[in-house]
Amino acid sequence: MQELHGDHDSVLVKKLLETATIAKKKPPGYDNDQKGKKSDPLTLVIGGVTLGGSGKTQVVKYLAKRFLEHGCQNLFIIGHGYLSLGDKNATQPYIVDCTNDSGFEYYGDEAVMLASEFHFDSLTTRSKQRSLKKNVSSGIDTRNEVILEEKIKVLVGGSWSAKWRRAKELGAQVIICDGGLYTQSLIRHVGITALSSYDRLALFPWGRLCRPISSWATGSNYLLWGIEDDVQTFQTSIKLDIKTKLRPQRFVNLQSNKSLSYLPIGEGQAISVVCGIANAVRFKNTLLQLGYLINQWQQVQDHKAIPKRVIEKINNSPKQIWVTTMKDVPKFIMPPAHLWALEVGLGILNEDVTTGSL
Repeated sequence: MQELHGDHDSVLVKKLLETATIAKKKPPGYDNDQKGKKSDPLTLVIGGVTLGGSGKTQVVKYLAKRFLEHGCQNLFIIGHGYLSLGDKNATQPYIVDCTNDSGFEYYGDEAVMLASEFHFDSLTTRSKQRSLKKNVSSGIDTRNEVILEEKIKVLVGGSWSAKWRRAKELGAQVIICDGGLYTQSLIRHVGITALSSYDRLALFPWGRLCRPISSWATGSNYLLWGIEDDVQTFQTSIKLDIKTKLRPQRFVNLQSNKSLSYLPIGEGQAISVVCGIANAVRFKNTLLQLGYLINQWQQVQDHKAIPKRVIEKINNSPKQIWVTTMKDVPKFIMPPAHLWALEVGLGILNEDVTTGSL
């Protein structure tokens, strides 16, 4: 397994910056030319055309990492909370606290996953966070051993415009929106429509497509970003501005934080899987493509908690290796030692987009 990005990725970031700068139509609220006013942060809005599973959150993660490598600071990701935000007023934006044991119930799976991704250099389990809090409360400060610099803040709650304004107030240099592409009031410099090779684009309105092609966001500052894998490649005639491939990078143990290129199982040994994402077929195909046999498949609802019966089944089978997605990780507060998560990443396939005009 390997991470698919190279030197041309930084060129892509530069082209996105350039596209935002020279866009002929300035977005609402674009006040860079007005003296005495704080300029708007560079805003990229990513959306899909299906009811989940398009891969837009993977695009968000990819771009956030590239902007960090490019030297950008004060990055914010704004997105859906999906859940109720506890007893707080859900009409207000809140910064996600990924160290909260109730983070999933409070903010939702995607928000906590993104906050964890960029708050720590590596996945930090809830048990380690609990140990950290205990040591600090007892006068032993071990924070430098666990918590590193918070690289990107994640905002959820409230309207898209309210989250955008809050990020600007907090000094955002770049805002990446995980959703909101079809919200006209949301300021954007670059709009990106994420398309999965699994999307049945030709079957609207009977397929998974929830936005007819005629309604897709288009213009000089809009891009079509395609995501495929080794099993399902693009068969559509739609011209993609950016084409990427989704590939596995590593397996992470949810209890020890140990990462491996391959699962610690014997030859011919099957694995069990719990999956709570919209495009479960793609996750299953990825595991099969890696050569793993699956003897138990537990599919749960997207954005919902893992049912108690499934948790009990995992806990009661310590000799069985279980695998889940990174998006499902926040749902496990006390993960067992035999539970692993597969981390995947994107790599650009059509390098010409980074040298041509966006």
